[in-house]
Amino acid sequence: VQLLNDRFLKPITMHIIRHVLLMLVLGCCMHNSMAQPTHDPQPQYWRNYHRVVDYSNQRLTQIPRNIPSDTEVLILDNNNITRLEHLSNLKQLKVLSIRNNKISRIQNLNYVEQLEVLYLDGNHITRIENLNYVENLLVLSISDNHIDRIQNLNYVENLKELYLENNNISRIQNLNYVEELEVLYLDNNRITQIENLNYVEQLMVLSLRSNNITRIQNLNYLEQLRELYLDNNNIKRIENLRYTKALQLLSVQDNPISNTHSSVGYSFRLRY
Repeated sequence: VQLLNDRFLKPITMHIIRHVLLMLVLGCCMHNSMAQPTHDPQPQYWRNYHRVVDYSNQRLTQIPRNIPSDTEVLILDNNNITRLEHLSNLKQLKVLSIRNNKISRIQNLNYVEQLEVLYLDGNHITRIENLNYVENLLVLSISDNHIDRIQNLNYVENLKELYLENNNISRIQNLNYVEELEVLYLDNNRITQIENLNYVEQLMVLSLRSNNITRIQNLNYLEQLRELYLDNNNIKRIENLRYTKALQLLSVQDNPISNTHSSVGYSFRLRY
């Protein structure tokens, strides 16, 4: 199943479980088919997703114009599409996956106001923008692009999961509008400091693997945090975890940690 990529092997949360099972179903659908879901693990989330259209691996250079108007899930992965367009007829669209294409801008989402899941991984996007019409968005994934700044999230206040791995981001910032965020992945960026997380108090999974972080700090507001991934940084001490009382797993592999004994007394599992 091509849609089952590394993202779905990550630490499991309730929302990720939903998307894993949804993508398994979608991967079984034939090109341009409309399938009735065969799994129903979270009825409240996608019970009504009956119309799935899959144009993956078709060498398309643009989004087709003749997509049925009642489409709820549209998959356009692994093509040569350069522009988000021809969506005006898809007012019922809930999930849009357009990974591994050649898109350079997020745009023309004004007709898909019901959109809940947007996958844009593996494109040429340089800026997070034009999300003002997709206020119902729950999952936004723009990994493997050229983004250098977290910004323009003020209209997606219901966002639960944000994936921005493998970009050029140097700071954690501008999360003050996404207070409902539960999952944040920023692996393989240029981040040097853990900061500006005071607004995302509901965060349960934070992944900052392969950055340039030197200290564990500024986690005071993350009392719901369950999993923290800091592998492959330059961290030397395990510290400042007093307020992360819900933490179940701390992963600090490939760091020059010198005080693993300091984790004694905590209830989380230490992976180093």
